[in-house]
Amino acid sequence: RLNSSHLVISYAVFCLKKNRPISIIAFSFLVYTFFLMIRRPPRSTLFPYTTLFRSNHPVLTIDWNDCVKWCNARSEVEGRTPAYYTDATQTAVYRTGHINFSNDSVNWSAGYRLPTEAEWEKAARGGLSGQRFPWGNTISWSQANYYGYPGSLGGYAYDLAAAHSYDPTFAPSPYMSPVGYFAPNGYGLYDMAGNVWQWCWDWYAPYSSGSQSDPRGPTSGSYRVFRGGSWSSYAYYCRSAIRYYIPDPNFIIYYVGFRSVLPSGQ
Repeated sequence: RLNSSHLVISYAVFCLKKNRPISIIAFSFLVYTFFLMIRRPPRSTLFPYTTLFRSNHPVLTIDWNDCVKWCNARSEVEGRTPAYYTDATQTAVYRTGHINFSNDSVNWSAGYRLPTEAEWEKAARGGLSGQRFPWGNTISWSQANYYGYPGSLGGYAYDLAAAHSYDPTFAPSPYMSPVGYFAPNGYGLYDMAGNVWQWCWDWYAPYSSGSQSDPRGPTSGSYRVFRGGSWSSYAYYCRSAIRYYIPDPNFIIYYVGFRSVLPSGQ
């Protein structure tokens, strides 16, 4: 089952770290459909993995490579041209194994794929700029699923949670919430802060100081980025600007999931 909403990307967005502008990223006029993956996708030889799940909850315990395989598998099942290939010639569709992709291995206008980090942040902000979260500068358990540490208990001044703990509404562990439990952001997208971290396409690297257009991240690297925070994250890590990475793209854990994107015309 999927949750989706259309996102029109047609203007500049400030990429923020520690809530200050780093660079301006300009997007060409594109329309994307963002999907948050819910429950377990159908098992197949293209996508063998194990996950924890509850009804209408996000997929968990999936590594970066399997997200990419799943995107290709769904594209092929629906008769679409896959986005990911084993090398820059784009002749062999990526279906098995673990490889170090380059940006040239992707058909960016075809099929389902992981969002780039810039696409993800644009989507997360929901039309706002300069705010910590998709809805404004404070966060509470009425807005997102995260680990509370409010200023009233010595934590973050912008955290208005009722306690220093997981949200007890979603017990037992893992403390995931159903997709759609909280209000969507300005683009109609759910869970862009908290609940589960979401894999992005990009290799991790410091931001460029110059302006960029449709950035796709470094051509190589050692770490893949994920964004958004989770049910086990403090409010600080649920901010739209926060970037996080893992040294091993094969890493799986019960607070990381993924969201896929379908380019315009698909």
